[in-house]
Amino acid sequence: MSLPHPDFELYDNVGRTTEQVTAHRENRPTVDDLHRWAAYDAREFSESLPTGDAGHSISNWTQQVYRARSAAELNTVAQAVLGDGHSGLGELHLFLETAAEWYERNEEPGFAARYRHTPRSCPHSVISSPT
Repeated sequence: MSLPHPDFELYDNVGRTTEQVTAHRENRPTVDDLHRWAAYDAREFSESLPTGDAGHSISNWTQQVYRARSAAELNTVAQAVLGDGHSGLGELHLFLETAAEWYERNEEPGFAARYRHTPRSCPHSVISSPT
């Protein structure tokens, strides 16, 4: 007999997702459980992180797109976000690669592969050269 799940009353499926019901039946945590438990375990570390939203800086660049009045201005914004070097995309790539390396060092190749998965094509310029 399995131990009772702390977030699940036996035979009470009202309001439960399919994942919750299946996880209870298989005696395993749900993805939400894992995220909540990880957040709890990392709460001290989380408190030391910067308080700003990580996506906030990209929101500022999105606002610049609305201000652009020409393709050249839009291209300037796009290059800052998508271009080579220290662009937003470049920094995001560096973050994902660093996370993948961390997972490899900690013997989690499946997660490392997920962080290394990138789209096949990524625009580097809004203004394409004539063909």
